Amino acid sequence: MAKNPPDQTDVIDPGRQARFDAQLVLGQIHGVLDVVVADIGSEEWLAYEPDNEITAEDVRLSYVEICRQFGVVQAALNTGHCDSALVELGFGGAQANVEKKGLLAAIRRLAGKTADRLAAIKNALKWSGTLTGSITVALQDAIEHIPGAATALEGIREFIETLHNLAESKGEQPTPRQGKAGRD
Repeated sequence: MAKNPPDQTDVIDPGRQARFDAQLVLGQIHGVLDVVVADIGSEEWLAYEPDNEITAEDVRLSYVEICRQFGVVQAALNTGHCDSALVELGFGGAQANVEKKGLLAAIRRLAGKTADRLAAIKNALKWSGTLTGSITVALQDAIEHIPGAATALEGIREFIETLHNLAESKGEQPTPRQGKAGRD
């Protein structure tokens, strides 16, 4: 039986595909941050000394603000004004596929059972930061159409860096047996 010719409506414009890819990645990054923020209290990342240290509650309150920023960035992507910039940056192509696969693998490790939860968190945050950087560059084209879009994404990127720094700091803290001087 002869196949019908492909329907032109089945072909997705490369810019639109790049936008879909960016929106998917942004949603995945939001999920990573949600898991990491939920882990902060349960993993005892932070010393709870309200006068001197960052607390889990500080991070949770900051995350509430960051959640709003994801909406601003999604709105900017929805305009389509940065589609061509996303294509130029490799979204929808082979370059972005490597990064998306890296993020997805990191998410799988984060969601799975692992002996080194902190390493899985750091890895997922690193991939999230890499992809957020690419989207930030593309959003420069949408600044005039969606006020605050670039600033919102920069806030997300900085929050990712903050979480990564907290995870790095956790790895440097002495274990209870070592004590503060790092000795037994």
